[in-house]
Amino acid sequence: MRKTLLILVMVVLLSVGMLTSAIWAQDAITIRMWTWFDDFQTAFPKIVEKWNTAHPDIRVEQQIFSLNEYLQKLQAAVAGGSEPDIFGPHVMVRSLGEAGVSLDLNQYLDEEFLSRFTPGTIRQFTWNGHLYSLPWTAQTFGIFYNKDIFARMGLKIPETWDELIETSHTIRAMDSSIQPLPFGNRDKWLGCDFFLPLITQVTDDPTLVLDLDRRLNPERKVSWNSEPVIEALRLVEKLVKEEVFAPGINGLAYDQSLTMFYMGKGAMFYCGSWLPVTIDREAPEGFNWDVFETPAYAPGKRHWTGNESGANLAISARSKHIKETIEFLKFMYSPEVYTEAMIEARGMPAMPEILAGLENPIVKKMASWLKDGAPHILYGEGSWDAVANAVQGLMGGQLTPEEAAAQIENDVQRARSR
Repeated sequence: MRKTLLILVMVVLLSVGMLTSAIWAQDAITIRMWTWFDDFQTAFPKIVEKWNTAHPDIRVEQQIFSLNEYLQKLQAAVAGGSEPDIFGPHVMVRSLGEAGVSLDLNQYLDEEFLSRFTPGTIRQFTWNGHLYSLPWTAQTFGIFYNKDIFARMGLKIPETWDELIETSHTIRAMDSSIQPLPFGNRDKWLGCDFFLPLITQVTDDPTLVLDLDRRLNPERKVSWNSEPVIEALRLVEKLVKEEVFAPGINGLAYDQSLTMFYMGKGAMFYCGSWLPVTIDREAPEGFNWDVFETPAYAPGKRHWTGNESGANLAISARSKHIKETIEFLKFMYSPEVYTEAMIEARGMPAMPEILAGLENPIVKKMASWLKDGAPHILYGEGSWDAVANAVQGLMGGQLTPEEAAAQIENDVQRARSR
């Protein structure tokens, strides 16, 4: 009898426990996060696990999609009103913000928190005082080079573009089988990344590209068809004509030019701070390389280079759990969690305070160039396509600098008038 009673009590307690767990499970909040940040394939699950362990009532589910499929999935989710609570807005930072899909983070994050970021990366995602996204990583650009080729030919690191041209002539004279700088502009995006910081190099004014793109300052009358833009285009034309780049620049894909660099068929390679991880993963064993600053416009001038964020995080304004999502966002950027993620992924942090904790010397070196950062990502109506098409036409010899500048302005005005 006592045994039967004991069994019944245990069954009742077990049932109550299962019921309680079910209730808790029903009450638990789920925050969904989508990105395409493949460099954080191992770091993000660790962040989520740490959060979920400490917050059983607010669980996070994260997915990392391939870059090729991500944008289409995000657009479909936004159209159906089912975007995740937190997501990488990709090229739609401005459009989703102005459409009311992305939250204005200025309403939820105080100045003390926002002041921890590199100013240029916050400025990048701010329109009319509204902050629509937060940088997850920063980036700078430089010229990666084959140390063995440089040593064999007795080459010095060029400080200016004219010195880079001289270096390229030396390379061609000493070994015609080696291209000075293979540059893959078939897909156009690298041409934009290369050209846009040159406008800042010409003017020493990093706000000009922002005003050209956004046209938010009616008192400052700017035009792509202006002398600073034309002068920057002339520099690109000069580099092409002086054969700094490999022939067929517009027919060469990024991956093809990178392979040339790996195989010793290219002495240099222009790219961003995501490349060190790629080199470590893909380059042949024994590949001896380093990186130097983007050359300056003239002796004594600053080495302006693109420094904005390509990987950033937004919060859905339509989320049912905004408060909890903000809490998780702050957790991701807490010094310990953020530092661990950047070290594991060898990423470039968007917060200067984290730089001292980095272990990778190349990332540290490139991060030190953030002070000379210039805008290089466009969000204004028609801006990106207009610049990409004109730069490709210039690099291919179909347009003069003057024609390219006029075409950009005409295409932008046409897009803005629709």
